[in-house]
Amino acid sequence: RWLTLPAAAVATVLFAIEEGHTVPVGWLANRNTLTATAFGLLTLELHASAREATAPAAQMARTGRAVATALCAGLALLAGEYAFTALVYVFTYECLRPEPIRERLRLSLPVIVPTTLYLAVHSSIGSDVVGSGFYLNPIREPLAYLSEALFRVPALFADLSFGLPAEWFNGSGPLRNYILKQDWFSPQTWHRFPAWPVWHAAIGYLAIPAFYAFVREALSRAPESSRRPLQVLAIGSLLSLLPAAGSLPGDRLIVAGSMDGGRKADEKTPIGWVLDRLDCAAELEHADDAPVELEREGA
Repeated sequence: RWLTLPAAAVATVLFAIEEGHTVPVGWLANRNTLTATAFGLLTLELHASAREATAPAAQMARTGRAVATALCAGLALLAGEYAFTALVYVFTYECLRPEPIRERLRLSLPVIVPTTLYLAVHSSIGSDVVGSGFYLNPIREPLAYLSEALFRVPALFADLSFGLPAEWFNGSGPLRNYILKQDWFSPQTWHRFPAWPVWHAAIGYLAIPAFYAFVREALSRAPESSRRPLQVLAIGSLLSLLPAAGSLPGDRLIVAGSMDGGRKADEKTPIGWVLDRLDCAAELEHADDAPVELEREGA
């Protein structure tokens, strides 16, 4: 709809081989993200086709498309909260439309209504996550979410733009071990440096001007009819990271532990429970303010 055939083909191939699909495809419990994304992007397609309909016959079918849009948005949300990362493209689309705000809100009701109902029901039945350092609810814990999003969003963006694995955000991946093996710094000196998440986030912030320059160059070369759609896709890809920042970036199979600034690690927290069962009293004592590394004997 918005791209030329060659550009759409390249975008499809790049999306298909994106390594971020590994966990949703390989982990059965995480395949709901694929379902949520599929229905979320279908919502965008139906919404855009209804908004851009100009022929009389197409305008008559707008009501049917609005119902289909609401249905797809509802199915996306029922698949999981990950739907917000796709539905944010609809928000971006409407922000770039020229109509008055009241008109844009009215025409967005097929998405606004199911989203509002979902949030209301989700909260009323007690499905919110509260008091966790792993998952943060931006509505119930806005300050905690914002403080973590300053690091999580750029970490995700570093993966999106530079391919720096988001999984490294939690432990620096192989980079830490490589540096220490070179004997450039002693372990004591290394621990005086800022923690790896700070460096990871800094790389993500450095990617922003590079991304801006790339998008600006692409818009300058694109025909007039394609510029607004490209803006929607570019800005939407950035905004989609905001709801994703509610979860800790990285491998979902790691026992990360529910650690935050107001909660110490003890036997009642997940990481504390694990360390207590492993008889790691020393590691448990420092688990609330430093990463925990365990080495298996003989490994």
